[in-house]
Amino acid sequence: MKKYFLIGGILVLFGGAITYAYILDSRTKPATTTTSTSVSSSTEDTTEDDPAAETDASKEEGEETAAEKEQSEIIGSASYTNYDLDTFRSAANEVRVLFFHASDNSPSKTLDTLLKNEIKNFPDDVHIFKVDYKTEKDLVTELSVSQPGTALKYEDIDQLTGIYVANETPDITSFRQILSLQ
Repeated sequence: MKKYFLIGGILVLFGGAITYAYILDSRTKPATTTTSTSVSSSTEDTTEDDPAAETDASKEEGEETAAEKEQSEIIGSASYTNYDLDTFRSAANEVRVLFFHASDNSPSKTLDTLLKNEIKNFPDDVHIFKVDYKTEKDLVTELSVSQPGTALKYEDIDQLTGIYVANETPDITSFRQILSLQ
């Protein structure tokens, strides 16, 4: 009987993760608008760029914003940071793991400590995002995450490739093996 509940739970998690990936993909596609302007009997097409890509004229050269610094820390080496949608999207072409953490959940706290201590031993393209299970309720619901200590691995832009649920005594070896983070 437990076997059927476990299989059902995994299917629900996987279905939620696929739904989230689809929603995330539709949110991450840049919106562009094309306008035509008539200039002395010729038509000029212009494309409005992503506002986030525009630079502020008053910003001095060499000065980085907090988001740019965080993004530069994400690219190129393994990282363990708090979840932020923009930062999560900035690492879209690398391996990303959403780790759902709750401070009152013992397995979740143990895994959090292990990840902080072991992130330096992960491959360079692995980025683990610590999601607050209690405050990110929309994301938890969207992905059908049923308990803290769950980790969802994404490769490329939206491909869910692994699910890990921490047991009472999680260990970093099983975390890495189950999510194929060798």
